[in-house]
Amino acid sequence: MALQRALRRACFDVKHLARRNSGILCALAVIVLFVFFISGRSIGPIGGFRKDVVEKPLKEQLAESPTPLPGGTDPNTFFDDSKPGNYEPEEPEKATNDRGERGQPAYPKDDDERVQSQKAMSEYGFNTVISDGIRMDRTIPDIRPDECRHWNYPSDLPTTSVVIVFHNEGWSPLLRTVHTVVLRSPKHLLKQIVMVDDFSDKPHLGKKLEDYLLREFKDKVEVTLVRNKEREGLIRARTIGAQHATADVVLFLDAHCEVNVNWLPPLLAPIKNNRRVMTVPVIDGIDMNTWEYRSVYGSPDRLFRGIFEWGLLYKETEIPDEERADHAHLSQPFRYGNAVAASFLSRVLMLGTSTGIICPMNMLRVIKTWMDEYGDQYFIREPSAQKRTPGDISEQLALRERLQCKSFDWYMKNVAYDVVKSYPILPKNHVWGEAKNIATGKCLDTMGRAIPGTVGATPCHGYGGNQLVRLNTEGQMCQGEWCITTTGTSLKTGHCRKGSVDGQFRYDEITQQIIYKRGSTCLTADRQQGSSELMLKRCDKDNVYQKWVWREIFTD
Repeated sequence: MALQRALRRACFDVKHLARRNSGILCALAVIVLFVFFISGRSIGPIGGFRKDVVEKPLKEQLAESPTPLPGGTDPNTFFDDSKPGNYEPEEPEKATNDRGERGQPAYPKDDDERVQSQKAMSEYGFNTVISDGIRMDRTIPDIRPDECRHWNYPSDLPTTSVVIVFHNEGWSPLLRTVHTVVLRSPKHLLKQIVMVDDFSDKPHLGKKLEDYLLREFKDKVEVTLVRNKEREGLIRARTIGAQHATADVVLFLDAHCEVNVNWLPPLLAPIKNNRRVMTVPVIDGIDMNTWEYRSVYGSPDRLFRGIFEWGLLYKETEIPDEERADHAHLSQPFRYGNAVAASFLSRVLMLGTSTGIICPMNMLRVIKTWMDEYGDQYFIREPSAQKRTPGDISEQLALRERLQCKSFDWYMKNVAYDVVKSYPILPKNHVWGEAKNIATGKCLDTMGRAIPGTVGATPCHGYGGNQLVRLNTEGQMCQGEWCITTTGTSLKTGHCRKGSVDGQFRYDEITQQIIYKRGSTCLTADRQQGSSELMLKRCDKDNVYQKWVWREIFTD
């Protein structure tokens, strides 16, 4: 039951994928981003195919010296550039001349396939027609840094259960995931694959899938197929999958990815040495139309790690110099700076580990349980959430106390120390909410346009969203994660300047004007009744089209 409760707290979503171009799917190692060690397991496998609070200001705190992370170097994990590592394949995989080999793009052969491809894109979100014409175990390029080929790992690594959740997934993308895991994993480490069907109703995922799994993998690996009796959602389905896992380590994969050469030992070795560690691979991309395999970062030598901004959205930044300086080889594991969003992940990290991602459904519970005084930053970034209540978190707080978890301040100094370089501590909001023009009755509105998008004024709807704007004491005006800046005499949305929280505006509460600080101009609504246009015009304290009143909006 303790394991079950812990797993339930392990809720997090794959929101980091939203940072990618929509044409990118996960590849290389894992899409779901974490592996964790389970001890004290007693569930036996069934062979073959189985169906079943600090007073100092935050800036001062962050300036203090960090303390070392727990754990140490495993002497059985070492680099030797004189020969390939002990888990490297003796021979490279042999490519054929088939479509998609070597990770090359594939295209529709004729008009009929183009039409079918469009239908598949609409149904599945990626081109299953092209995928169906590519071998399940196609070759893909080994684009790792050269150093990666010379690492040696312990021979007694923990065994692994790979959990794959799917719902109405396309046939070949799903099965290619399984095939590549089996093909490119050491047999003695891959104990089990757990496939969780989250209440699919596609005919090909019924008996056809059962027969295929039995026929293809019976003598290769234990495959456990679990069918949910109702739609549980991604997180509950993963929890169910973890409950069926029989190996030492549980590893979560998305249902449409391909693992690359020697992907598994580097993820398991740090866990063997320190069971508090959670490991995260580099994730490359597969084009959703052509199934071309490519490096997301352009070069294997460009190294990034995940961090977060104060709305707890996943972001990435290049590995900081401090982190590089601690590594003799850039192919060594780096600490991961984005671990605030799920209670299980934060719990593990504050015990001294390394990863995380966002679970919006439980955001407030995570903030109140784990983030200590840093939680105030979220409420500056998302002020409409200030009156939300997290419910009963006594169990989570007791768990944190019982496990003697480190503070979030420790985490910010030792793991995510580069967050504040890109996303500094936020100044307080001067005004926030919907900004309503007195003359027109319309509110500032980013109108849902992709950046760079023109900001206008539309009838106030009272729901926040695109009309929820905040202006901080340093002059930065934002909606959500986007900054509102000027372009000529108009306003536009765009990325906020990294490392800065100041801006171009100020609000005069006496004249009720939003003033552009670099000139003597004020934000002015258009006099035309049907117009949503905004412009900067010379300030006139008597001009009602320049007068704005702010109303705070709190959301449930």
